[in-house]
Amino acid sequence: MSAEATSLNPAAAMPAPAAFLQRPVPVATILGAFLLLTVPILAIQASALADGTKYQFFRAYHITFGMTHFFITFALYADARHLAHFRSTAKNKVLYFVIPAILLVLMGAIGVMRVDPLQGYVPDGRSFGAMFWAFWVALAVMSADFSHSTRQSFGVLQLIKNQPGVKFPAWTKQSDRYLFLSLMLLELLTFLSDGQFDPGN
Repeated sequence: MSAEATSLNPAAAMPAPAAFLQRPVPVATILGAFLLLTVPILAIQASALADGTKYQFFRAYHITFGMTHFFITFALYADARHLAHFRSTAKNKVLYFVIPAILLVLMGAIGVMRVDPLQGYVPDGRSFGAMFWAFWVALAVMSADFSHSTRQSFGVLQLIKNQPGVKFPAWTKQSDRYLFLSLMLLELLTFLSDGQFDPGN
C-alpha cells in the first residue's frame, strides 16, 4: 500500500531539502568572510598606516556591514509570525520591545552628546558624578552590545555544527559557550582601553 502511494505521489519519496546552514555555499560564505573581511581588518589595525587612513577603512567597514546588519534586523518586526511571537507574553514584550528601545535611546544619547567617560570628558563640564554615571551607562550598553554579537556567533556556530551524520560530543557546546564569553570579555577590555587591545594593561 505504501509503495503504491509513493508511486502515485513521487514528491513523498523525495528527501527533505537541507536546512539553510546545512548547504555548502552558505557555510563557505560565512567561514570565508573571516578570511576576506576579518583578517584584512586585523592586518590594517596592526599595520603602520596613519590613524586617519585606518579610520577610513574602519568607517567603510562599519557602514557596509555593521549598519546594514543593524537595520536588516527590523525586517523581523515586519514579519507577522515573528511579531505575533514578540507580542505573545509580557516577558517577550519586554525582551523584544522595551529593552531594544532603551538600548537604542542610550546608544543615541552617548553618540549625540559625545560622552567619552574613559577619557574623562563629559559635555558641558559636568561633575565627576556625571562622569561616573556616564562610564557605567556606557559600560552597560557596550556589554549588552558585545553580549548580543557573541551570543549570535555562538548560535550560528551551533547551527553550522548541526550537519547530517555529524554528532559532536555534548561537552563541546559548553566549551563554545565559554569561548564566546571569553571573547565578550576581551571586547570589553578593548573598550576600556580606548579601543586598543592592551594585554599588558
